[in-house]
Amino acid sequence: MKGRSSVLLLILGLAPASACRKSGPDENSADAYNSRGNAYASKRELDRAIASFDTAIQIRPNFPFAFKNRGVAYSAKDSFDRAIQDLDQAIKLKPDYAGAFNSRGFAHQLKGEYELAVQDYDKSIALAPESAPTYRNRANSRFILGRFGDAASDLERSVKFRDSTTPPGARFDETGGYAVVWLHVAKMRDGQDDAKEFARYSARIDSSYWPRPVVSFFEGKLTADQLVAQTATVADPKLRDDQRCGAEFFAGQAAMWKTQAAEARKRLETVTTTCSKRFTEHAAALADLARLGASTK
Repeated sequence: MKGRSSVLLLILGLAPASACRKSGPDENSADAYNSRGNAYASKRELDRAIASFDTAIQIRPNFPFAFKNRGVAYSAKDSFDRAIQDLDQAIKLKPDYAGAFNSRGFAHQLKGEYELAVQDYDKSIALAPESAPTYRNRANSRFILGRFGDAASDLERSVKFRDSTTPPGARFDETGGYAVVWLHVAKMRDGQDDAKEFARYSARIDSSYWPRPVVSFFEGKLTADQLVAQTATVADPKLRDDQRCGAEFFAGQAAMWKTQAAEARKRLETVTTTCSKRFTEHAAALADLARLGASTK
């Protein structure tokens, strides 16, 4: 598993400089500061990125792309209210800005406001119906809310898009592998039998990528303990923690499906102490633990 902090900016998407209007010296200068902010953000130098976006907005106060990019940077710093404020402004200036709706949805999601997140993803998808990352984001919020069938529908779109754009014989990378596993889990939690579909898609996952052992677990080739034990052999401590997070989460999902409450609770409680709070696994584990609490009272 790759470090996920860099994935956040890819999911949210920074507005490219080519999308920005240019007319006159000041306008060009605003574009330059916006571009520099994007460059800093891509290197995770978020304070420098924000300072550059500040300058771009000072030069051009009605610059939706800079407001959106600054909102993404604030979201990456966990300043969600500040991020939403900027994204509100970007949408006000450009009501058809699908990327801003997606980014605001992600900020709401990280803030724990899942219904608001879904509403923003709905608007983003209405404006840009071919945006696979937005379907994946909406699937995450829907899964956390317990809308497993809706989450599966979104994930299926994402996986089918990847399947159709990956050359025959080529393997899915880590991102594609995770989409396949999440689709299987969403359908499993919704009570759907996707054995044939899961076998077809999972066969395309590169064996050198982390999600492959999770597939083996769902195929019955590894126990939950064996899946978790494999993560202990990873040398890099961050990758080890990330993989442990995934292993415990998917083991917990299998236990939820089998209505093994004690096993599910054990696995999911470990997720809440192992996974980053920015990960969907963390929020989904908390939601499932709340369901377990309600069902056992």
